[in-house]
Amino acid sequence: MITLMHLKIKKILRESKVIYTCWCILSFIRGEGNNNMLRKLQLKDKYNHSQEVIIEYLKNGLKEGKQYFKSKYIARDLGMSPKEVGTNMKILSDECEDLRIEKWSYSKSTTWRVEATA
Repeated sequence: MITLMHLKIKKILRESKVIYTCWCILSFIRGEGNNNMLRKLQLKDKYNHSQEVIIEYLKNGLKEGKQYFKSKYIARDLGMSPKEVGTNMKILSDECEDLRIEKWSYSKSTTWRVEATA
């Protein structure tokens, strides 16, 4: 389970490709599996850093049983602005193959409905 602390550590590690590669290797050694490591490297090539962090956040929320996410709370938890989250969520709703992201409603903040596709 990836916590907010893990996300912050990953952000620092991603600042350097060499350190990030070492992190991926350590993940593989810890037993996360070759497919998972390759998937993380593919995400790095496909999405920007903010989008990667949001995807990880949403996947962790889905594991906890959440289905609806408000932009303002995602922003608060990840240290982004709600506008940055909303912009990236719209891009991810069109581009992310792992998650089905749908703009659901607006009440003081945009609510997104998220489902895993596979």
